[in-house]
Amino acid sequence: MDKNNNTLEAAMAALLQSQATAIQTQAIMIQNQAVFLDRSIQATERFERIEEDLRQIKATLVVLVSAVNALPEVVREKIGFKPKEEV
Repeated sequence: MDKNNNTLEAAMAALLQSQATAIQTQAIMIQNQAVFLDRSIQATERFERIEEDLRQIKATLVVLVSAVNALPEVVREKIGFKPKEEV
């Protein structure tokens, strides 16, 4: 019976060790999840800032394109160019 008792104690020790390892693994997994969530939030915030920058760049480009398109007429007016009158 002593042999069975030793086997049972060894099995219990192995079970406790496995449980301890599982708890450590879960703790590491929770830490990794926290790091992942933090980085995900940072990436989302960075993405939102980039999108806002792009919106501002697009708005600026619209104004610049409009100014460039109007430039020939502005130059004509500045130099006093007058189109020929149609007959």
